Amino acid sequence: QDEEASPAEATKVLRLFERPPFDRITLQESAGGGAFDVRTLDLPDRKVPAAPAPGSRLQVHLLERDIDADIYWRDIARVELFEQMVLAEAESLVAQRKFDAAYDYYDFLHTVYPKTPGLSESTQKYWYSNAGALFQQGRLVQALALLDQVHQQNEDYAGLASALSRVADRLMSDYLRDEDYSSARRLMESTIGRHGADDPFVGKWRATLKQA
Repeated sequence: QDEEASPAEATKVLRLFERPPFDRITLQESAGGGAFDVRTLDLPDRKVPAAPAPGSRLQVHLLERDIDADIYWRDIARVELFEQMVLAEAESLVAQRKFDAAYDYYDFLHTVYPKTPGLSESTQKYWYSNAGALFQQGRLVQALALLDQVHQQNEDYAGLASALSRVADRLMSDYLRDEDYSSARRLMESTIGRHGADDPFVGKWRATLKQA
């Protein structure tokens, strides 16, 4: 006999990326309006045409009604692709500072939809914002690791240089205060390895660390 699902399992609400993929079509008010979930669209490279011929049609399968339909492009106000909706939800979680919850969304996108427009920039913002929260919590090692990830993708990210300096300085100060010289030396070596010996952090702390 099959086991029945527990009440918790039966009422579990799936996160967006856990649902079967779908796209969403919103119609012009002149065409009746409304948003409709459709089977994922067969679009080259998953890109919505920038300027489709108004008289051409888009073939869709309406999920709620379970029927096929042809819709004139001129009647379509907006097309939202599944991956774009997942990204929007991830960014909403980041805005709410729910960084742990956002992680699974970004992991899904990088694994399944790595070419999603704006994904790289959004991920950098996620890492940077999360690093700021970790810094405030005193989780300096984790904060520095995230900032280094941002640096690997975009070393010109706004505010990154000062954030890296602030976190690394605090971490080095803590190591020296606690006389944890092995960790301090590893931090110095890793900084040189990632950012070079000319990094301001290296010049600031090298002499102090030698004396220690």
